[in-house]
Amino acid sequence: MTQPMDSSAQYLLKEAQHLEDFVAQYFRCRANDILVTCKAYMEGALVGSNIKDRVNNQVNQNSGSKEFKSAVAGMMNLLVTSFSRNGTPGCVVHRLPA
Repeated sequence: MTQPMDSSAQYLLKEAQHLEDFVAQYFRCRANDILVTCKAYMEGALVGSNIKDRVNNQVNQNSGSKEFKSAVAGMMNLLVTSFSRNGTPGCVVHRLPA
């Protein structure tokens, strides 16, 4: 009975590696969109609004709490570093000044 369990464990370990690759690729493809969205939130874009459609996007400096905007700003450079390490090209343009 241990052989099927060993096979199952090996399968799960193999699939976990594929999942890791999938997640890394997912964020590699979407990193710039995520960073653009974070910047828009810091500028007052409504959470959940269509950031790519800037003509119809409602941007209001009073939307979003100061705490939210500050939290997003605090994560920006960490996100840029993480996405760059993951292999996303061009992320450094989103880095905030220190």
